[in-house]
Amino acid sequence: MPETSLSPRLERALVGRGARVGAYLLNAAPLLLIGGELLLFLSSARGPAGYRVGVIEIVLGICALAVVVTQLVLVLRRAQTIGSLLLSFDYRDPVTTRPQGGRLLGQILITGLSSVLTLGVMPIVLLATYRRGQSAVDRWLGLVATWPEDIQDESA
Repeated sequence: MPETSLSPRLERALVGRGARVGAYLLNAAPLLLIGGELLLFLSSARGPAGYRVGVIEIVLGICALAVVVTQLVLVLRRAQTIGSLLLSFDYRDPVTTRPQGGRLLGQILITGLSSVLTLGVMPIVLLATYRRGQSAVDRWLGLVATWPEDIQDESA
């Protein structure tokens, strides 16, 4: 795969593998915890008429919805995920250096779907192909993970 051209302003602002893995885990943790708890309660809440939905299930469902809505708002308005917000980086166009929330949404959907279809192998492939702030999917979509405070001004 050819190298993506990268704005010179971004050379010192590229995010490394460790921060991307950390963000990925931070993004997955709330939904995995909520999903696990919900599964636990649903499996133990069988009555004679089948499943019963209690207060805990409703609260967990609302929490899961809040996490999804928060993630969507962050992605589209700030070009960040929950994990990247906590680690203070965002996703930008490698040439124009503008935040790219729409492309980030595409990246999340492609990565998530491919991770499910490959039974968890895709994140390993993306980690192995990671270079210069980009995984393979980032290069396909024209995204780069950057530390915003390290982006050089145009006048520099």
